[in-house]
Amino acid sequence: MPISEIQLFNALKSKLGDQEAEQMVSYVKGYIHEVVADQVPNIATKEHVDLKIAEV
Repeated sequence: MPISEIQLFNALKSKLGDQEAEQMVSYVKGYIHEVVADQVPNIATKEHVDLKIAEV
């Protein structure tokens, strides 16, 4: 089940405090953005698949 930034913040806030929870959410958000950005070139589109099929 996906968790929203607000849900993550609220879950961390009680353990870490407001400022630390906000920093952790920011870090996680940035990390996820980097991982997704690194994977975008590896995502096959319909056009890529059609081209590969046409080559066969």
